[in-house]
Amino acid sequence: MASSRPSLRGAPRAAACALRTLNLSDTALALSSPGGSFDGACFRSLSTLVLNDCAFRWSDAAGLLGCLPQLKELHLSGNRIGALEPPAEGGGALEHAALEVLALDDNELCEWADLRSLQGLSRLSELRLGRNRLSGISSPK
Repeated sequence: MASSRPSLRGAPRAAACALRTLNLSDTALALSSPGGSFDGACFRSLSTLVLNDCAFRWSDAAGLLGCLPQLKELHLSGNRIGALEPPAEGGGALEHAALEVLALDDNELCEWADLRSLQGLSRLSELRLGRNRLSGISSPK
């Protein structure tokens, strides 16, 4: 039975390839639906992806970054993300050479230690964590 969630698989290829910014906030987008896969090559010009309030999981975001190596901004605010688990295959830090901005406002993060999984984001210059449950700041170990 097909998923009732919208998917990017039917997006017009030429238009998608030219996009620099894509805002899909407040949608129930299925980027990693069973039997489906996200074709990042179709979005090779995309530099900003906004997935606020989409019930998007952190594990899906980590997989998505692997498909979009050129992505500079990823907005995941309001997705009820409670932890930033390291990728299953590496077990360590999430790695991405281009990401500069990561917006995680309005989520449910409460442990500063979770941010250690972001150490592989070598170009990250802006991390937005407003309106989370963080109660203190500690230095990474």
